[in-house]
Amino acid sequence: MRKRITVYRCKPGVQWLVDLHSIFIIDRDTGNQMTLKYPEAGVWELIGRGYSFDEILRMIAVIESMDQKEAEGLIKSCLNTWVRRGFFLERATND
Repeated sequence: MRKRITVYRCKPGVQWLVDLHSIFIIDRDTGNQMTLKYPEAGVWELIGRGYSFDEILRMIAVIESMDQKEAEGLIKSCLNTWVRRGFFLERATND
């Protein structure tokens, strides 16, 4: 039996700039903007570097001194916000 998973990716036209304290994101197509502070900026950066969900979960838990459930909640909250705000696309697929 195949497991259903959700795949997230950055929407075409979205660019970002990383500085010392935050990440500034802009959708060139819509002009929509958002600034992320840490720890949300850390989640964005790790996704952008291509880490898997499990790798990001472990790193965020360690970096933020969270248990796995808290870290998972943070990551899912970030993904939901970014999809809702139009910066990420999500697609369900079979594994």
